[in-house]
Parts: sequence; C-alpha cells; structure tokens
Amino acid sequence: MSFVPITGSILTTIISRTCDCLITNLGYTFKLKSNILKLTNFTQRLEARREDINMEIEFAERRQQTCKHEVKEWLQRVATIEIEIEAIKEAYEKRRCLLGHSSFDIISNHRLSKQAIKKLQEAVELYDRSVFEVMAFEPPPPKVEEKFLTSTIVGVENNVKKVLDYIRDEKIAIIGIWGMGGVGKTTLLKIINNYFLAGDENTSFDHVVCVTVSKGCKPENLQMEIANKAGLHLKQDSSIESHMSTIFNFMKKKKFLLLLDDLWEQVDLERIGVPQPNAERRQKIVLATRFEEICGNMMAHTKIKLGCLRPNEAWELFEANVGAKNINFDMRIHSLAKQVCKECNGLPLALISIARVMSTKKTWQEWENSATSLKSAQLHQISGINDINPMLRTLKFSYDSLEDHRLKECFLTCALWPEGYSIWNVDLIDCWIGLGLLPMGKTFHDTYNEGYSCIERLKKVCLLEDGDLRDTEVRLHDVIRDMALWIVSEQVENKNWIVDAGTNLKRATKHDAERWACARRLSLMCNYIQTLPPSLHCPNLSLLMLQQNFYLKAIPQNIFENITSLAYLDLSWTHIEELPREIGSLVKLQYLNLTNSQIISLPVELGCLTHLRFLNLSYTHNLQTIPNGVVFRLSMLEVLNLFQSGYSGFERMVREKDANTTNDTENINNEFSLDELHQKCLKSIGISIRTVNTLHIISKFTDIYLYLFGIYELKGESRLCLPLRRSVKVLNIKKCFTLEELLIEREKSETDSNFPPRLEYLTFWRLHKLRKVSLTEQLLYLRTLTIMENNNLTHITWVIQFPFLDHLDLSFCNKLKQIIASADHCDNREIAEEATSHTLSKLRILQMNHLQSLEKICSVKMVLPSLEYMDVYGCPLLKELPFETKAIGINNMRQIRGEKTWWESLKWDNSEATLYFQQFFRAFENNIETFIPSLETNPFMSSTSSFFTRREPMMRIAMQFSSYLSLFFGYQDC
Repeated sequence: MSFVPITGSILTTIISRTCDCLITNLGYTFKLKSNILKLTNFTQRLEARREDINMEIEFAERRQQTCKHEVKEWLQRVATIEIEIEAIKEAYEKRRCLLGHSSFDIISNHRLSKQAIKKLQEAVELYDRSVFEVMAFEPPPPKVEEKFLTSTIVGVENNVKKVLDYIRDEKIAIIGIWGMGGVGKTTLLKIINNYFLAGDENTSFDHVVCVTVSKGCKPENLQMEIANKAGLHLKQDSSIESHMSTIFNFMKKKKFLLLLDDLWEQVDLERIGVPQPNAERRQKIVLATRFEEICGNMMAHTKIKLGCLRPNEAWELFEANVGAKNINFDMRIHSLAKQVCKECNGLPLALISIARVMSTKKTWQEWENSATSLKSAQLHQISGINDINPMLRTLKFSYDSLEDHRLKECFLTCALWPEGYSIWNVDLIDCWIGLGLLPMGKTFHDTYNEGYSCIERLKKVCLLEDGDLRDTEVRLHDVIRDMALWIVSEQVENKNWIVDAGTNLKRATKHDAERWACARRLSLMCNYIQTLPPSLHCPNLSLLMLQQNFYLKAIPQNIFENITSLAYLDLSWTHIEELPREIGSLVKLQYLNLTNSQIISLPVELGCLTHLRFLNLSYTHNLQTIPNGVVFRLSMLEVLNLFQSGYSGFERMVREKDANTTNDTENINNEFSLDELHQKCLKSIGISIRTVNTLHIISKFTDIYLYLFGIYELKGESRLCLPLRRSVKVLNIKKCFTLEELLIEREKSETDSNFPPRLEYLTFWRLHKLRKVSLTEQLLYLRTLTIMENNNLTHITWVIQFPFLDHLDLSFCNKLKQIIASADHCDNREIAEEATSHTLSKLRILQMNHLQSLEKICSVKMVLPSLEYMDVYGCPLLKELPFETKAIGINNMRQIRGEKTWWESLKWDNSEATLYFQQFFRAFENNIETFIPSLETNPFMSSTSSFFTRREPMMRIAMQFSSYLSLFFGYQDC
C-alpha cells in the first residue's frame, strides 16, 4: 500500500531533524570555549568599526555637520550589545576560574554557549548595517545661536526677569530697552538670547534671531542677516522687494523672537519683510537703543530703561576686572579703589575701562593720584541730556590718564573718521605726522615706530580697540568717540571741530558753507559729495579732510582764497584731475595728500607752499606733469611720495642727457628733475623708476631716506645688480620682461653691518624670464614675498634667507617645481643645505595659485608652527604636503583651501595625518585670479565693516590679498 513509503519518509525527516537539533545542542555544550573565542574576535572587529565611525563623526562635527539619526541609533545599539557581550565573557571567565576548562556542568555550558552564538549573530548583523552612504550633513542654523558672554556679569537679574515676563505676556509684542551707551543693553540681549537655548516648551520659538542694526544700516544688509540666521535662502540677484516678500512669507506663520540691538533710527520692519508681530501667535520683537524716542517710533508696547549698577554690584564688576589680588593686599589701595569705583557711577563700560587701566597700578601713591584726578574732573551738561554727563565724566578718566598732551591730541584726532570706521594704522600715523603730532625723528622709520607705539598705548587704556583686521586697523568704540568729540567741544584750543564724516552728504550747499565758517577742523571724508561751494570763508580752518569722496571731480577755483590758515588738506581717493592755481595762497599748508586721485598735472603755484612738509602723490596713475622747480621751492619738504605714480618726467630728462640729444629741450627743462631731490634733505621718499641710469643716479643720493621703491619696465636688461638701502620698506619690481638674473646686495655706502636691511614687502610681478635670484645677506625684516607671472624659476630656495617671512604668495609661475629645492637640484648648494624642518617657522599664510609644474613644497618634512592659512589652486602635480607625519607643532592651522579633486589625490603618510588635516580643508572650484587691484573691480580692497569698500593701503604690492585676509579667507579675526 502507498501509505508505507509515505510514513517512512516522514519518519526519516523527523529523525534527521532530531539528530541535527541534538548535534547543535551538543555543539553548544562542548564548543563553549570556541564560541566564546569567536564572539571575542568578532567583537573586536565591531569595536574597531565603531571607533572609525566615531572618528568620522567627530571630524564631521568639527566641520559643523550633524550626525544622522540612523547612525546615532546604530551606535547606541552597539553600545548595548557590547555590555551584553561583556556580561557573557565575565560569566565564562568566572566559570573557568572556578571549574577549569573541562567543566561537566552540561546545562550551564549549553546555556552560556547558546547566548554567545546568539550575540555573535546580532553582532554580525550590526556590522553588516555599518555601511552608511551619508553619516552627517550640513544642519540648518540652530533655532537659537548662542552668544558669547564674559564670565563676570552682575546686576542684570531684575531686568532679565522683566524682559522674560513681557515676552511671556500675550498682550505685549514689542519690547523697547533703552539707556545710555555702555550701560549693558547688548549684554542684556545676549542673556535673553541664550535663555532660549534650553528650549522650554512653554516659551520656545521656532526662531530666535539676534542682529545688530547699527547706525546707517542698509535694509538689504539687515534682510540678509535675518535670513541667514533664520536659515532662509535669499537669491543674490533679487531686489529688496523680492527679498521682502520671501522673508514675510517665511516668517508670517512662524513663532519668532527678533532681538534688534543698537538701533539709532526707526527701522521699517515692513520694508525688511518682518511681519507685524502678533503676541498671540508668539511673534515678538525686543529692541535696544540709546534713545527713548526710538522705542516710541518702533511702537514698543512697553519700555525698560536700563540704569547704572548699584554700589555693591559696581564694586563686584570693578573688582573682577581690576583683579582682587591687586587691591586686597594693601588696605590703603583697597580704600582708594573704593573711591575710584564710586566715581564710575555704576556705568559698566566705565567700570570695566577704568578697572583695566588701574590693574597695572601697584602702589598706593599711583592709586591716590588717580583717585584725585578722577574726582576733580569737571564736566558740563550737553544737549540737555542729564545722563550723558556722568557717563562722559567717568569715561574721560581713561583719557586723563594719558601721559602727555601730544598723545591726547593723537587720540582726539581719531574722532575725525566716521563712527564705526576701521582705520588703517598707516593712515592714522600719516595724519598724526601731517598735524605735527609726531615730530620727525632721525629717520622716517623712527617716526613710524613712534606712531605704532602711540597706537598700542591708546589700546592699553581701552581708548582704541582692534579694527576689522587685527594688527593693521583700529577703531573707536562709538561711546568713546562720543566722549572724544565732547572733550573737543569743551576745550578752548580745540573748539569748533565739525565732523560730517560718513553722513551720506551728497552736495555741499550754501547753508553748509555758512555752518562751516567757524570751523577749525572740518572732516567731510567718506561721503558722496559731487560739488563744493564756490568759496569757503573759514578764516580759522586748519584741517580739511575730503578723502574718499569718489564723486568729487573738481575743486572750485576760488575755494582756497579765504581758508589761508589751512595746514592739512587730504584729497586722496577723489576724482579730481587738477588743482586750482589759487592753492598757492595756502602758505601755511604743511600736509597735502593726493593719493589715488586722478590728478594730471601740478600747478606751478604749488611751489609757493614753503611750509609744506608732507606731499603724497602715490598711485596717481594719471600724473604727467610736475613743473621744474616746484619741488625745489618747497623749502621745508620732508616727505615726498611718488611710489606707483604714473609720472616719469624726470626719466625723460635722464634719457635725453644720456643720449646727448637736444630734442624738445625746452619741455624737458620744464619738468621736475632728480637734481631737485639731491638738493633737499628729505626724511622719506617713495619713488618708482624705469631705467637703470635712474637707478644709478638714485644710488648716489646717499642723504635721501628711500622708503618705498619701485622698478618698472626696464628694457634690454638681462642682469640687474640692485643695491638695497637699509631704509627701503617696500620693493616692487614689475614688467621687466628681459630680466633673467637679479642680485640684491647691501648698498655699498652703508658700511655698518650691525643694522640689516628693513625691507618688509618684496614683489616680483611679470618678470617672465627671471630664472635666478641671489642675495648677499639675510633679510630679517621681510614679511611678505609675492611672485606672479614668471616662466623661468624652477625653485625659490633663497626664501630660506627670509627667516621671519609671514606671507608667501606664488601665482602663475609655470616652471616652478619646488619652493625649496634639495641641494642636488639647487644652483646654490650652500643655501639649500640650510633647509631644515624648522625652515619658514614664522610663515603664517601660504598661497599657491596656478603653479602647473609644482611637485613639492620642500624635500624635507617641515614643522611650520605658525602656519594658519594655505591656499592651493591649479597645482595638479602637487601630491603631498610638507607637514610632519603627526603634525607636530602645527597648532595654529585654521584653513586649507583648494580644489576637492586635488585634496582627494593627496598622498599621506598615514590615516592619522589625513584625518587631522581634513578638519581644516575647505573646497572651492573657481578661484579669483590674482591681478593688479583696480578701484572698481578688486573685491579685496577693504575689510568688511569699513565705511567704504574701495580703499587701498600705501603698502599695496602687486596684489592686495595680503592686507585684507578677512575677505579672502572668509574670516574676521586675522
């Protein structure tokens, strides 16, 4: 019958499965050690994978990326299973220690072995899930961006509670905070902002946006800042109206808290795109301003006036900033410190500023003198605002602490620039020189050193602070600037300063001319003035600043007739093409600046300015004529700057004399000649020359202090021996298309070898055939080297002779294979052998652009402890960076920028180095090529917060990346 085979088949299956089960379970029993070992080995693989993922997440977070949730869940599951596996291993080790390997507890062996196999299967499954396409992503901006706060904050608790209570109130949508400058409005807004980091459910918002409005803030800038902080993308080419609509549609359904700091005038929220806040929908605005009327204009539903600190709070803040140990070790100093603190009237800015000044006072006599000076200050009310008097009285103490009258005048001069302006140090020092506040030292270098010393002294007493660019620009805090202008108004000798700088002035009317009639100093810089009044009747005017009025094309013919007391005139960065002949009537003029103007010729009458000491004609590219005898007649001239000027009249005279020709002799004799320089004792000269003969003539003028030197367009010269004077600070050599060899040596007339050359900026631009550079000694002061558009250099090993080089910029050098070559590949073996791992130890910025043949930076690994920024573009053969394997000493690196494909092709010694430097890499695909900056097109002309974007420093070299790194590298603290 058929059922017999069927029954046999079923029985066979049952027996087979029973045997398999029995064998498996017997395996659990007798393979405990083997299974534990398998689990241990695979756990190590899982742990290694977990460490790799954690490391990748760590570096992603350093690039401000966020880990994906699925990756976090995987890591949590791994952490759990590791604990469970560890428990199994501990149980096994415990049994092994008690019973040995051959335990006959079959049931326990079976259970433990089975658990091990189960966890092994789970671990394998987790390992298989560990391959993620994307582990992290660029997150949207946080709902609340944390604001930095100092560690010592006192006396704000009550005001914080008030503001938070109003924010919670469903009937209040706009809250106004007002008070004098320096009272703590910004600090209060930061505390409110940070309060919402916790994300309390009852008070949370979709977005908390804190922005600084500042005086003169443009609507489009405010739109962009609000959008960026809310994570909203605005199209760059769209109109203000389009941005307004985008912001409005985004925010109208959101719960938002908008914190507006430093309002100086009413802001049209509708034009910005911010919807009218609705308290019931949790849409709130908190604004901070100095003026109560702004709160009213902004329709604030409630206002909070910030007052000064109570005495105990003021003392706590003062003590924290002066240092408790500085005042508690002597009871006399402690008592005097109490008096000083009392005189600050609880104003936080004054407490902090004065405490920092006093922190360096170590004796009770110094404290007593300071307390007496502070107490005796007598100020009067201004503009009827009672609260300003104590603020200015206390802030003035820092000013009164200055050592001498000259330094005080230097400080007050800073107020001539617009509010919030980041002043280039060189501009400020030139101004002080022009006003006679910095007397000329033995050399121009000594004078500049004194100027930098003054800047540092003003910083130390908190009267000046760093500008947009650290170490090269300074700024006045707006409250300190108010104090400076108030001090000027109170001083008899300085009365009648009129500062209309940066006020959007477009034309000077007759009414303006009448208002200026009593002025002693008049600052109209950084405006849009197109025309000036036909005449000015300002008999007492000694200073006139018109720089950076880019639309000013002409100076009225009679404007100088009634301002004959003028001693300082700045017309730089204007569009004027000529000076009226009446300038000769300014017989007291001592300073004239025409830098970057469009001036074509100088009038003969300029020679009548017998008191002129400082004449700046640098970057006057259109200048064609300087009449013969004009410079010679300037009997008191000490500084003449023709650096980067287009004027070459003295060159024509040299060429004609050398050729023994008489062509156009009359015109040549009417031009400025180098003999005029030889007959004057100038403290400083900047000049650009175009012939070797002129170079020889200049070298004979040993009594002239050559400061800025340019050599341009030499023709027919294949070899140049350049005698370098110790005084030269900037050397530009450009467009010498036939030059092949350059030797830079010490000027033979300078025999004192104890004082090396002071060259700081060296530029080679468009020296296409240059293949060899030699130096007879180290250049210890050189900070910046720029080489652009060269076709013959294969290496620049001679940079070893610049031990303090800060910035190296190489662009379009087609044959450059190595920056520092090995001894075998260098024509100067002795120099090459000096290369060590510590070569270029001071280098901070390294730029390499379009170096098609570059293979190596250096043949030895380098430490480069000072390196912060590296920029690499168009260097396809560069496959390794010269860093030590473990990046020993590279502690200051901030950014490496280059093409993504280049970065991925780099070879590293190990994965540790790869991961370390990955955090600094920033990819870009399109580099802006280097070029000579022009007024209209150069995006690197200015730091981000300066009033005008189109500026350039006197020290400008072939390109201006070096001076404005905050734009080039995308950061603020340089």
